Amino acid sequence: MAKSFEVSAQAVAEIKRRFAQSGHQDPIATLGQTTGPLHAGPELQDAIRGEVGSEDLIAIGRREFENRLPNLEFHLAVFVYDSSECDPTDIVEISGVRFAMRQAMRDALSDLSLDFGPEGFVFRAPDGSIRNPF
Repeated sequence: MAKSFEVSAQAVAEIKRRFAQSGHQDPIATLGQTTGPLHAGPELQDAIRGEVGSEDLIAIGRREFENRLPNLEFHLAVFVYDSSECDPTDIVEISGVRFAMRQAMRDALSDLSLDFGPEGFVFRAPDGSIRNPF
């Protein structure tokens, strides 16, 4: 029998806590990546204040991203949305929590479990080690 993606009790508790705080009538979880806080450089600050045109804003944003990318540390995150914002065909219940997750993603994560602890959300392999499948 093939193993399927699982969610630990600690992760379920944290996601349900976030659901309760979300204000959504029908909350649903999604997985993604995030970084720590970023501070806009002077050029981007000028752009945000509207001191440049929209084409320049895009170019400035791309430069900022390219300059920062080598130093960004991405972390696994669970985001909460209202289920009305998600494709109904992607909605699945895992360990009592509703997720918006395509089948291909569930297949890619089939040998892992989502856990939550001092390091935040992480994927764990069957041996307990932390894995980043991406």
